[in-house]
Amino acid sequence: GELVVVGDFSPDELLPQLEALVAGWTTKQPYARIERPATEVAAGREAIETPDKENAVYFAATVIPMSDMAEDYPALVVGNFVMGGSTLASRLGDRVRQKEGLSYGVGSILRTLSQDDRSSFYMYAITNPVNMPKVEASIADELSKALKDGLTSGEVEAAKTGLLEQQKVEWNVDDTLAARLGELLYLGRDMTYHSQQVQSIQGLTHESVNAALRKRIDPKKFVIVVAGDFAKAKAAAEAEKAPEAK
Repeated sequence: GELVVVGDFSPDELLPQLEALVAGWTTKQPYARIERPATEVAAGREAIETPDKENAVYFAATVIPMSDMAEDYPALVVGNFVMGGSTLASRLGDRVRQKEGLSYGVGSILRTLSQDDRSSFYMYAITNPVNMPKVEASIADELSKALKDGLTSGEVEAAKTGLLEQQKVEWNVDDTLAARLGELLYLGRDMTYHSQQVQSIQGLTHESVNAALRKRIDPKKFVIVVAGDFAKAKAAAEAEKAPEAK
């Protein structure tokens, strides 16, 4: 096992206490890591009715056969930041929330494993059930535009700066620092890994980011799930149209 402690403490005082806490721990079976390789997931869409819920949720995901050691991993991280990973400005946020006013929260997430070639790319949004068709269409359109026309040099440069600044802030938070150091320890890595990632991000161009997005993300391979009180929204919409029909 691994132990990481961050803060103002004395190892001579802390370690004996920790050793006493785990002194009686035993295991019946030796540790064995469960592998999580990428699997083929059939694309599809499912709508789930949640009666009397005010908000509706959109969630789309796809599996990518890639670990964080892949050469184009840093480029995909930056691409995700432009699409919806940034909390300040992103293509999904600018389109769906700011411009069209369809969502209370929208974005994208890239989750990547270190020991298995498995990553997941998600897109999500919270909206009024009546707006779900527009939200789905806008998100699909933004992804299509990004893959077809590509991200601009300005977007990529801004994302690189924002991403690296965000990482600096995270490394100054004790619990985040402890988690990162623990992960490095478990994987047998040191800070060289993160230094290399920073250098890779700094050297990225919009061409390399666009190449990674087009290589790794296929709009036809997403599983899309929407949940909300769509029956109520449909009934309300039909009720509004009824007087017009008369």
